[in-house]
Amino acid sequence: MANSYDIDIKLDYFLSGSSFEDVLENKKRWEEEVERHNDFFESINTKEKYQEIWNDFYGESEVE
Repeated sequence: MANSYDIDIKLDYFLSGSSFEDVLENKKRWEEEVERHNDFFESINTKEKYQEIWNDFYGESEVE
């Protein structure tokens, strides 16, 4: 997962642009990325679901 510093960098990138149209397109991509992250967090909304994702990614271990 990204920390707040990474998020700030991405937001600055998405809000940059040489024209108004570029900024609008970048904003649209930023909103799509935020939606993907929110969907992921909603998919792991219980400790059991979180543990399952953790085990798939890192291997079997108990998350505290």
